[in-house]
Amino acid sequence: MYPPIRASLLLCLLGCGDDAPDELYVPLDSVASLHRVSMALRGKRPSLDEIQRIEDNPKVLKEMATEYAASEDFGKTIGDMYAERLLMRSTTLILPSVGALEGVSASEVRDALSEEPIRIIEEVVNTDSSFGEIVNADWTILDETAAKIWADHTYDTTAGGIQKVTYTDDRPNAGILRAGSYLVRHESNGANYNRSRANIIADTLLCASFSERDIPITGDIDLSDDLAVAEALLENAECVSCHQSIDPLAAHYWGYRNRLTPFQIATSYTNDCDGTLPPSFSCYPVSMYQPTDLRAVSAKKELRGPNYWGAYTEHLGDVGAAIASDPRFSQCVAKTFLSYLTQAPSSDLQTTEIARLQVVFDESGQSARSLAVDIVTSPAFLAESTDDPIEAPISGHQVTRPEQLERMVQEWTGFTLSYRVSQLNVGDIRAMGDDVIGFRAMSGGVDGSTVTSPTHTPTPVKLLAFAAYAEEAAGYVVTKEFSESATDRTLLRWVEPETIDETSIRTQITTLIKLIHGTVVTEDDEHVSSLYSLWSSVGASNPTEAWKVTLSAMFQSPDTLFY
Repeated sequence: MYPPIRASLLLCLLGCGDDAPDELYVPLDSVASLHRVSMALRGKRPSLDEIQRIEDNPKVLKEMATEYAASEDFGKTIGDMYAERLLMRSTTLILPSVGALEGVSASEVRDALSEEPIRIIEEVVNTDSSFGEIVNADWTILDETAAKIWADHTYDTTAGGIQKVTYTDDRPNAGILRAGSYLVRHESNGANYNRSRANIIADTLLCASFSERDIPITGDIDLSDDLAVAEALLENAECVSCHQSIDPLAAHYWGYRNRLTPFQIATSYTNDCDGTLPPSFSCYPVSMYQPTDLRAVSAKKELRGPNYWGAYTEHLGDVGAAIASDPRFSQCVAKTFLSYLTQAPSSDLQTTEIARLQVVFDESGQSARSLAVDIVTSPAFLAESTDDPIEAPISGHQVTRPEQLERMVQEWTGFTLSYRVSQLNVGDIRAMGDDVIGFRAMSGGVDGSTVTSPTHTPTPVKLLAFAAYAEEAAGYVVTKEFSESATDRTLLRWVEPETIDETSIRTQITTLIKLIHGTVVTEDDEHVSSLYSLWSSVGASNPTEAWKVTLSAMFQSPDTLFY
């Protein structure tokens, strides 16, 4: 479908190899570099053993980055990336807990509706399959709740849990593009005719959003008149310029349910699922696909039939295959990864760097691991500063995302802040993974509906959320670790509840600074002395409480907020 020379290679002819000289960068030390790489790839800090490994041999950084990228935590990172990109973890994704979902909490329903396409992406990453599989897969991944929501799949109810399954309704193989949860999140209303779904594909997978095109509107079209709009799509030059591409792409979704609302489900159960209501009213499990003659439907609605930017296609599976081989896809993946991992707006990324990474991605067989490792081990990413910000721009300090904070603190302490809300059947809410009661958007994340772009600055409300999380985690881990033997602890290995001598306290603080803040210091360092002073203000009368205060301060420190 496409010529063998990719756009990335053409761009490289224009300067893809003109990398900034390494000597222009002032690199981080080996331990700080490892912390930045680990946080970017896994969302958590390296262990003491991993820190010791890099101290013994700084040259193993790329090797360790490759190992990090082979971990399940890396899959979660890329899942977080595309949950944000696709706006899947939305507070608006909810269906009633009735019928087959009787007794299932609202939070469990929301997770089932938001995670299906994200789990597909994570599976592709965890198996190091070609990343194009996300739009080509002939399988999906459902949990027990999702299996009750959707009809027509091979989920084994006797096994339960999260399963890799296939749909049995003959929908074409198209990975996330055909997932029930994806279809509900990106619905098609009224006379939209699946154009919003087509725009999501173009925007998130090809970085070629239709909605961002600069198209002049003359103002002489009555947008409230469907017939006038339909005529304009065929006759008006400004409209045709866009719709000649978006309508054929959207046409591949004929046959897929255009929307599914709580009202439709609730009303169906009110009527005892007797089948007297229109087909859009459904009880669980819901069917989302019916084989359809796409060209016949398009012709009936006087719209262009299915194709992919002029290339002949039969169904959504052809679209998935076309996307995976489209040079815009690999370029968009490179741009998405670079923007997310460096926390830089797409508009600020260097074209030559995107092109270089596109080549890396394509030549690796579209490996997400290879692409991410290349980004986080580059001199620009691992630089503390630069001698020439124009010639050699750097990534600089990154701000800890809410998902990273949750994973990082859980790794240190075993603690995850969550709430059980029995009212209105809300269920269990993770503070950093939800916005119904949680802190996700307040901590810089997105809620998938009203907050659609992350915040990478330490806002006052973010600092308050971090402080609350830090205090809860510190109180939990001190009590937990002092109830265990020293060899089983993660943080407080060098002290006991009764330890009060200054040497032991300074030794423990020095190790905590290396583990939590990624800084190697001596026991007489000013940083250590400051924390020892804090500990001493409480420690003489209550050493255990002193460690709660000290760890709380360390968890919410700027050295934890940034990496």
